[in-house]
Amino acid sequence: MAGLPCKVLNATHVVLGLDAHDTVIPPEIVPFLSGHVVISDLGRAFPRSLDSPTVKAGPGAALGRQHDLGMGAHHLAINALLPAVNLAASSKAEFGVASVRISTVQGVKQLGVAIAPGGVGLQLDCNKPCSMPTGSAFAGLNTVVAGFTPGDLLQGLLSTFCDTLISYFFNMVLGAGLAPNKAMIERMVGQLAGAVVAKLIAQLQEKAFIRGVKDLGVLSTSAKLVEAIINAEYSLGLDVEFPGAEEPSGRPPAR
Repeated sequence: MAGLPCKVLNATHVVLGLDAHDTVIPPEIVPFLSGHVVISDLGRAFPRSLDSPTVKAGPGAALGRQHDLGMGAHHLAINALLPAVNLAASSKAEFGVASVRISTVQGVKQLGVAIAPGGVGLQLDCNKPCSMPTGSAFAGLNTVVAGFTPGDLLQGLLSTFCDTLISYFFNMVLGAGLAPNKAMIERMVGQLAGAVVAKLIAQLQEKAFIRGVKDLGVLSTSAKLVEAIINAEYSLGLDVEFPGAEEPSGRPPAR
């Protein structure tokens, strides 16, 4: 197994976090920022659930990278705005392995993993003014692992960065009023971003900036390096093909 063995996320794993959101406590009407405790499990995701109906990773269904808890009663706080907070909630697993893909209820996705020591998965949680990694998924008891490479790490960091920028845009520019349409707008933005990325990669390949790169100790070919770094799904759940990309092996995680 290439890469660092990391615990695979499944639908039974508990998520804990502490998020900052606008708060109103009557009779006061001026909102202020306060902490909201997050407690849930990865099986309670809606609408961006990426659990697999066919693949299990330990006692629960395996999850795809960018599995998102989404809207639901995941936050605990004394706050008159709590229904709005839960409506626009998000807690996303940004890291996965490009070498293993699974069938999920929303298509084929990379396998999600917990990358921190002890099997702790970093969750990008909704916050104000933007999403931040203030949540954790606990996969320490899972015996199923998958190889996590530096390329996978870079891909996850890029994905996290893009999601953070998007959340800042929604929080500070558009406001909570567009929360119900967030997924649709994200997908439109993702289609545009994916097309731009695909064209850029093709141009770089033509100029031999990428084609000439061989084994960098991350992945065995330049095409796989590109896939690991810019898997144009990005943070938006969109798969975009680009020249030279090869399908991952699809090998099941090693136990």
